[in-house]
Amino acid sequence: MMRHNHEGVLSKVRLLAGISDEKSRDEDVSAGKFAAGLLLCGVALWMLAASASAAEGTRGTVHQIKSYGTPTTMADEQGDNGDSDGNHSDTQPALTGNDLGTSGPSAGGQSPDELLNLPPLPIVQPLPYKILVAEKPSSTVKQKYASHKAGDIVVFYTQDIDPGNVGAFNAQGQAKLTGEVNSFVPDVHYKGLIVLDWEGAAYQNLIANPGSQMQKSTMAEYIKATQFVRQMRPQAKVSVYGVPPARYWNRDESWVALAESVKPLIQQLDCLCPSIYDFYANAQNDDFAEANKAYAKDNARLALQMAEGRPVYPFVWPRYHDSNQSWGMRLIPRSEFKALVTAMAQAEVDGRYINGVVWWGDDKMLRYVYHHPPEDETSAEYANWKKIKKLFKKEIPSDVSESKFFNDTHTLVLKDLKTSLMTIPEPPAE
Repeated sequence: MMRHNHEGVLSKVRLLAGISDEKSRDEDVSAGKFAAGLLLCGVALWMLAASASAAEGTRGTVHQIKSYGTPTTMADEQGDNGDSDGNHSDTQPALTGNDLGTSGPSAGGQSPDELLNLPPLPIVQPLPYKILVAEKPSSTVKQKYASHKAGDIVVFYTQDIDPGNVGAFNAQGQAKLTGEVNSFVPDVHYKGLIVLDWEGAAYQNLIANPGSQMQKSTMAEYIKATQFVRQMRPQAKVSVYGVPPARYWNRDESWVALAESVKPLIQQLDCLCPSIYDFYANAQNDDFAEANKAYAKDNARLALQMAEGRPVYPFVWPRYHDSNQSWGMRLIPRSEFKALVTAMAQAEVDGRYINGVVWWGDDKMLRYVYHHPPEDETSAEYANWKKIKKLFKKEIPSDVSESKFFNDTHTLVLKDLKTSLMTIPEPPAE
């Protein structure tokens, strides 16, 4: 089954029309979750009923940044997003909202202050694989998982958690998430990773004004949602996408302070899943090769610092982020992608390193859109389809079938991730 993100449709239409927000967005790369979807924007409107997906997007201006560890000068900033599905066998009866006794927005019965002052969860062991797959590769590629230390995970999105985008995990969200968990994680003994990719109004409230009452009450809603998932799947590991918030620009004291401000949420997660996507092609500027590696390493290092021993799995995507209007959605050259992941793998805090990565992508959705052109050739959706058609025409050799191309591409992604992650030093023997 495919899982898709429908957020930011209006933002996507603005981008398709060439309307961009030119104000500085140094506050947070993760705030740029409202930045993805350049290519899928119009298609998301057209295919909403068919579970179309896309990411969101705005653009920033030229800045001089202070790197967390390495001062660097770069061009402009974007944001990030994620989307995935998981495949699991159903051998046990699924729990329902009634089984859990959850009847409203006060699931668990704890006040926001109580939720923010819970004792930290015990540190859990890392998952048995290093490549956590949130793409939709074919069964041919899945057969290679074992030799690459890979395994599927499950991601739930804003429409599954906060369908009204009100910034709260209320009764409507609880009912929706109950159905989604039962559908996509039917095994009540599931021991893998479940990531809540809750964006929209909630995420903006989470990262705005650190220490504010709004941020604190929003953190409590996130914690409430993680508790709800744990009630349904007690053996699963649970995380939240984009925590701690990543930055490309202004990796300074304010960035660290923002990460510190979400510590109550971090302490209720089994692992951390920051988003470290590639926004700029090395070919765009002579400085980007080193700047991109510094960005990846710095954000991985901050996540390790905030994790305090929890496993860390950054989200990565083998395509340029779609908020890049020139290079977005293109496949990243293998050497560049490996360099980015290797930089994360080399980040170190007190002898601790990342435990792997989440491979996110949505090539299956791109293929679906490619084969279903809209009828109205004057529509934004049709213009969007033409961009995807152009992308595929450039990527896929004329003498290679589409299925073979994506099988080969995904196999190489597995190989390159494995190679990059092998640079992580092995922990000392106890």
